[in-house]
Amino acid sequence: MDVNQLRSSLQEVENPKIEFKSCWYCNTDQLDDKGWGEFLKDLISLANGNVGYVDKTAYLIVGASDIDPKPSELRDTFHVPANGMLSNLQKLRETTLRKLREVCSPALSDIKIYFVKAEEGKDLLVIEIPPPIDVIKLDRDLNTRGIRFKKGTVLVRLGQDISVADPTEISILKQEHSKKYQKDRVSYQEVLHNLPQPDYINFVGRKTELEQLRKLLCPQDRIWTIVVDGIGGIGKSALALELAHRYLNEYVFLPQEERFEAIVWVSAKTSILTADGIKNRYHFISTIKNIFKEISIVLREDNINSERELLEQDLLIKRALGKQRTLLIVDNYETIDDERVNLFIRELPHPTKCIVTTRHRIDIADPIRLAAMPREDALALIRQECDKKGVQLSEEQIELLNRRTAGIPLAVVWSIAQVSHHGFGIDKVLRRLGDARGDIAQFCFESAIQDIKDKPAYKLLICITLALSSLRSSLSRQDIGYISDLSELDRDEGLVLLEKLSLINKDNGRFNTLPLVREYMISHISEINIDEIHKMVVRISLNYAPSGADAVSLIEKIFNLEVISSIKDEITKIVVDQMWEWDSQYDQFGVPYCIAALEQLATENAINNIKFIALNSQMYYDGWIYVDSVNALTRLERVKDLVDLTLVDKEPNHIMIDALKKLDSLETIKEIDQRLGSSSSESEKQLLQQLRDKFSP
Repeated sequence: MDVNQLRSSLQEVENPKIEFKSCWYCNTDQLDDKGWGEFLKDLISLANGNVGYVDKTAYLIVGASDIDPKPSELRDTFHVPANGMLSNLQKLRETTLRKLREVCSPALSDIKIYFVKAEEGKDLLVIEIPPPIDVIKLDRDLNTRGIRFKKGTVLVRLGQDISVADPTEISILKQEHSKKYQKDRVSYQEVLHNLPQPDYINFVGRKTELEQLRKLLCPQDRIWTIVVDGIGGIGKSALALELAHRYLNEYVFLPQEERFEAIVWVSAKTSILTADGIKNRYHFISTIKNIFKEISIVLREDNINSERELLEQDLLIKRALGKQRTLLIVDNYETIDDERVNLFIRELPHPTKCIVTTRHRIDIADPIRLAAMPREDALALIRQECDKKGVQLSEEQIELLNRRTAGIPLAVVWSIAQVSHHGFGIDKVLRRLGDARGDIAQFCFESAIQDIKDKPAYKLLICITLALSSLRSSLSRQDIGYISDLSELDRDEGLVLLEKLSLINKDNGRFNTLPLVREYMISHISEINIDEIHKMVVRISLNYAPSGADAVSLIEKIFNLEVISSIKDEITKIVVDQMWEWDSQYDQFGVPYCIAALEQLATENAINNIKFIALNSQMYYDGWIYVDSVNALTRLERVKDLVDLTLVDKEPNHIMIDALKKLDSLETIKEIDQRLGSSSSESEKQLLQQLRDKFSP
């Protein structure tokens, strides 16, 4: 739309294919969820239009009054500044298209967003929406500022108003689309593919990864083989399958150069996890011949058969792939032992693109590593699976399941299937999740861990398991090397192997692992020599003192009390030394961390030092250190020590009174009475009486 077309449009009244807004949807840098819902609602309703308009381009013009002008006059206009979201229209376009794909189907092939100068000093924003190939419906609920539109709704426009189409209107609209786009429908049906049906209703999450894959699959990108790796059950296959189905379903909407005329799905997956346990798959590929056969069937190349020599098959397959833009997906690549498969996917002909999913990182291009799902996506998946399987969970149970499954999609699906299929209570399912010999552990990572049992990588994984804590969610390479006491070569080779097997993740040069992997490793710590564990825990504490207490808490239920007591005493000394060093440096964060660690250790030495740090900071009794130490003694139910601290003051302070009131009042009164009976100091007796009066009925 140029300036002349814009001026002509400004004389029109709003109709099913043109809408005016005086200003953008927000005056901040970002739209909130309901703001996005409002914007998407307008785009979808304009794209659908109404009967008689299905083949027309729609326009949303921002910066023009929505009050219709008098005949032959222009409507009022307002300058739309290019700031905030509107400072980068390309990014806004990409984000909008992505959100449209997530909320409705069929997705819009494209939209154009640009400014047009209506007159000097007045730029208007124009959003141009091409006609869709079919009636667009909502694939999920859409929240707007005024109303919540339900999944399955078809939004249309009646004059200048947005309306929900009834079944009759939808039927008529579909008939119009069918007449006008029959040719494109035929081409869509001719896409060659062998894609299996997804086992989910709506794909949840992985927005960033989907966009990343789309960019890499563009013809302009020179990478032709893309690796998606991650631990078992993290959603690699589902991601690849979802993307493939989007290319299939959006074929007629995509620019010609981005379409795939053929999509070949090749699965090397040998087993699947069901509600009844791990089941073997009997149709899977394991050799280059299997792959050639699948490709030849999908591409309808009957002349490529197993009777030909392998070299001849290779030449014919590559020639067939070169005839059209083909997407080849090799799922579960790590189970393929045929090295010729590796060579084949490295030498694919133009314009073929390939996605490889694997638990084991391979040296092809830059991999996309799948980590745990973010909390909001994981919660959405839990709720969707509950709806799908008719399972009722409270919000508290949903949150608990989210924490226990730790963002692993397969663990979510399996857990809810256990409730639905077997009728297990959610508590039993949560316990089974932590079973190191259960289905989840065995399917997701047990085989990978067994592969490293006799290698330095296993010791590294134990060290990482023990050293990660609420205060340390990741570790540096140097930290891991120090704690494990391995040579630099063994450390680096071990970390590479663990990362290759998806047992650890690397982010900005630091390493961590998934909670379910940690649980599995904790359950196997008893297999490690206790002297070796002792050395690890000491080094963890020497590396960062408070983490030593967390490591002790992980192992104290596994080893006998005598062994743990000696370790606790040693770790207590390290934490105490660190606490007083940080105290001398006025470290207002480090000291409370040490107090929490000493509370966790709960040895006599630990408790005495909590008491001493409270005494040391008593003049600042409303400060962090004093409050933290008093609270720690309260949780440890140390009435005697709290009364001792009170006697140092001239009068009981409110923090101490509140602390003692949290404990058994009879126990507190008994302790005070004993002191009153044995004290020879009048001032002390007076103070004790004041304290006792606080607890009198």
